[in-house]
Amino acid sequence: SVAYESRLCCKDGGYRTILWSATAIPDEGLVYATGRDVTVSRRAQEELERSERFLESVLENLPTMVFVKDADELRFVRMNKAEERLLDCAPGELVGKNDHDLFPKVVADAFVAKDREAFATEDVVDIPEELIEIPGNGTRVLHTRKIGLRDETGKPLYLLGISEDITERKIAERAAGVARAEAERANQAKSEFLSRMSHELRT
Repeated sequence: SVAYESRLCCKDGGYRTILWSATAIPDEGLVYATGRDVTVSRRAQEELERSERFLESVLENLPTMVFVKDADELRFVRMNKAEERLLDCAPGELVGKNDHDLFPKVVADAFVAKDREAFATEDVVDIPEELIEIPGNGTRVLHTRKIGLRDETGKPLYLLGISEDITERKIAERAAGVARAEAERANQAKSEFLSRMSHELRT
């Protein structure tokens, strides 16, 4: 038995996809073939594949880091390019690993605690500042959000995490804070100077 597809041109100029199944009967010198129109299902499959490619492209090109872990052992099953760049790893290199494979125990324990917290609530777990030490990349500050993904019965399946590297923003905020403090000290010194000068002039 052999299965194959062919495209047939219709009178209206359109095409139909036919799935053939052919069976040879050598003793009789015959070939029996049956055809089934699979045009609609093939189009649906192609549309699904296009949609998956589109979503894959969006995920991979997001500037924000996205990762997915399995619910049982919290091992990475997926991460996008932004996450791989931050961790300085090759595509797919971290799939199957967990936080304890990558970070010191105290750091990994903190990450896992937040992962478990995400499974204990229906809400998003928001972590405004998460410090991560990356060899060759120094200490980075991440703003991370985590949420547990469940099946229709409520059983946890995956953990979805989204992280934004806010290191530069925090550095800028600290610099702005220092500048404000310096400006306030300068204004205070100027006010004190003017006050003293005013007093001296009056006397």
